[in-house]
Amino acid sequence: MIHTQRKRYLVSLRIRSLEERLPNPPFLRVHRSHIVNLDHIERLVGLDDARFEVRMRNGGVVPVSRTRSQEIRRLSR
Repeated sequence: MIHTQRKRYLVSLRIRSLEERLPNPPFLRVHRSHIVNLDHIERLVGLDDARFEVRMRNGGVVPVSRTRSQEIRRLSR
């Protein structure tokens, strides 16, 4: 599922294929099943010492894997 400001689209692409097509930045794969636009993040919420949750401006909440949490922490400095 791809979420935009106006619509949602159901696509039949592998997430790896989509990840390769999107520019990085601003798009970053934050979890095995989630890619986010860094420009639309409202805030990061720490769940524990190793993981975050991304709160999007549209109200969406996206989990972030431990590995990607380290990358997001580095990018946000």
